[in-house]
Amino acid sequence: MADSLGECGACQQPIMGRALTHAEQPFHPACLACESCKSSLEGISFYLEEGKRYCPDCHSELFGKICAACEKKIAGENSLHHRGQSYHHACFQCYLCGSAIGTKKFMIEDGKMKCLDCNKKSCPRCGEDVIEEGVVFKSELWHGRCFTCSVCNNELGGGKIFTTESGSVCGDCYKDKYQKVCARCSDHIDGVSLQYNNDSYHEACLRCFKCEVSLSGIKFYNKDGNLICDTCFK
Repeated sequence: MADSLGECGACQQPIMGRALTHAEQPFHPACLACESCKSSLEGISFYLEEGKRYCPDCHSELFGKICAACEKKIAGENSLHHRGQSYHHACFQCYLCGSAIGTKKFMIEDGKMKCLDCNKKSCPRCGEDVIEEGVVFKSELWHGRCFTCSVCNNELGGGKIFTTESGSVCGDCYKDKYQKVCARCSDHIDGVSLQYNNDSYHEACLRCFKCEVSLSGIKFYNKDGNLICDTCFK
C-alpha cells in the first residue's frame, strides 16, 4: 500500500497518489480549486482573498477594481493608480492626444491628465518651451525664472502681482513706483481714490478743512491751498 503524501489542505483527508503544493501545503488536485466556480487551479495563476483561492476570472468579477475612465472592471493586476483611483493601462492616457501615459510624467489640467508633449507651450519671454513646472498668468505659461518683476527683476511667483504699461510688477515696486499717494495724509492709497487738481485723496481724507465734512459729491473751494465746503466758505 502506498504511503500517504500528507493531509490535504482543503479536505483534510490523506493524499494517496499525486499531490499539488501551495504555501507548503499538499492538496488533492481536485481540492486545489477556485472558491467560487470550483474549477481546478492546477497550472494557472490564482489569487488569495482572506485565505480563499480564486481563479483570475472569478477574482476580477468579485474583487476587480473599477477603471475611473471607462468604468469597467480591471482584470487581475493590470492597473495603474493615481490619486486613489484605478485605471486600465490603455485608459490612463492624455485627454488631448490619447497617447498612453503609463509611468511617464504628466500634468493635470482641469482634473484631466495631459502628457508633457501636449503641455509644451512657448514662454512669452524667452520663447522656449515650458515642459514641466511653470507659472500661469492671464492664460499664459511662463518659466518661473522668466516671470519676473519688470522693475526689480525678482521672480513673481507666490506674491501679489500688478499689471502696468511696462509689464507685471511685484507689490513692493508697484507701491513705490505706481501707487497713488494721498495729498492730505501722504499714505499710499489702496483701492478707490478721489481726484482734485491732479492730486489723489483717500475718500476719508477729502474733507472740509474747517468742519471735516466729506467733500465727495458736493461743491467746495480751494482757499490758500485748503479745501473748504460751500457752507464754511460763505
